[in-house]
Order: sequence, then structure tokens, then C-alpha cells
Amino acid sequence: MTKGYRISFYEGADNLEGHVENVNRINRLNASILIAMDYSVSSKNRLMVAVTTAKKGKGNIRAFDEVPAVHETESRALAGLVAGAFKKNVKEFPLFPLLGVDMPGIFLGVESTPDQSTEVLDKLHDSLQKYFKRGRKDERQRKG
Repeated sequence: MTKGYRISFYEGADNLEGHVENVNRINRLNASILIAMDYSVSSKNRLMVAVTTAKKGKGNIRAFDEVPAVHETESRALAGLVAGAFKKNVKEFPLFPLLGVDMPGIFLGVESTPDQSTEVLDKLHDSLQKYFKRGRKDERQRKG
């Protein structure tokens, strides 16, 4: 059984004000995950999966740059499944596209040849299926 996805696209901002506007829209979606993707068609096949190095602060009120750290465990789980599908390691960076995003999120940098595009998207789809099925399995185990 496969699951369809609702996908929203936002063009990356090159300044903090534009980014905050995007993040406010993204956070209102109540989405399950965010994949910040830089995808280009190229003569080479390259892929990078990254998680943010954001750290949780102390106290109940989070600074804008601390918000992604709330979802660190889930973001790493998602990154691990996506990277595993491509036999890559997960990188850690301070990621501007995830700044302020209040949901699990990863960065995915992809270059692929035109004939490999379908394979890349299929592997991404398969890893997302595993991620969401894992969540349901964990939920059943807690209830059972």
C-alpha cells in the first residue's frame, strides 16, 4: 500500500525577512515533515542529506534558531532513512532553510542526470514510506 503526499513548494529566501515569512506559512500547514531540497539536473549524480546542528536552549521559550532542535530525534530518523536509501552518510550543518521550522526537517541536495531523476524520486518516496510506517508501528507498540 502506498500513501499519497500533499506537497507544498516554497522558493528559498535569500534574506531573513523572506525566510521568516516562508517559515510562518510552513508552520501553519501542520505538515508532518519538511524537506528543504536543492534539486538540479546535471551531468553528474550527487546527493547529500543533512540535519541541522541547532541546539535546544534552556527554558520553555525557544529562540528562532532553537526551534528545529525540538525535533532533533525525528529529523535524524528521517535523515537516516533517506541517506540509507542512497547509501550515503548524514551530514550536520547549521541549515538556514530549517531555521524556525517547527517540525522534523532535513536538507536534501540532489544533482542527477535526466535519466536518473525518476530513480532518485523513487528512492526518496520509498524512504518516506518507511519513515511514516515506522511512526505507525511505534504508535501501535505503545498502545498494545
